[in-house]
Parts: sequence; C-alpha cells; structure tokens
Amino acid sequence: MTNYIPSYLAKFENSNGQASDGILYLEYENSVVFFEAKSSLLAVKDKYSWNKDQFKADLWKKFVEGTEEGKKEKKGITQLVATISNFCNIDKSCRKSIKGIDYSKIKYVFPVLITLEPAMDTCIMNNYLNLE
Repeated sequence: MTNYIPSYLAKFENSNGQASDGILYLEYENSVVFFEAKSSLLAVKDKYSWNKDQFKADLWKKFVEGTEEGKKEKKGITQLVATISNFCNIDKSCRKSIKGIDYSKIKYVFPVLITLEPAMDTCIMNNYLNLE
C-alpha cells in the first residue's frame, strides 16, 4: 500500500514539530520518501558572479542553513538530515515515530529536495553538495 502524508499531517508523534513537507510511505516496498520543498531562488549576482565563495554563501543560505534574525535556521538539506536522523536514530529511546508509518518495516529512506531554482536541477549540483 502507498500512502502520501501531506505536510499538515507529517508530524512526529508526541511532538509539535513538522517532520517534513510531505512523506510518501511505500509499505510494500519497505520504503519511505521524505520531501522538503523550497521556493527560494539564488540571487542572480551570486549565481553568475564566477566567485565560488559568493555562490556557496547564497546556496547555503537558501538551501542548507540560513539565518533568521541572527539565529541559525535549518533549510532544505539540513531539514531532511534532521528528519531522517530523528526517524532512524540508532538509539531507540531517541527515535521519533510518525503516525501511519511502521518503522520496523522500513529498509530504504529517500530524501528529496524540491526547488524552483533551475541551478538545483543540474546533474553536477548533487555531486557538489555531497562533496561539501
């Protein structure tokens, strides 16, 4: 059975925290897909600057870890990492469950970042982010 859990229901049990922007639970495939969606676009001046540090700073601010009012905030990739770390924690006492998903059946976890930014669609971006 395949179940889609929308953002307003994709919450950790016993917590007010949202687990993900959406979850696809593929019960018979023993898989779960976590989605994070970001509508941010990279600044044109940073994207086309030919300055690696300037590009990376904007990329990180929009899709990895931004700052809101002087406070670090998880964005996209780090949100997926946190969700998967909480859901799949090796220490069972720290593991957070999600209503409607049987953790004992999960063998595969797939993180998916959905963006409007065209640069994120390039085949090299995944490799770049993995190396960083």
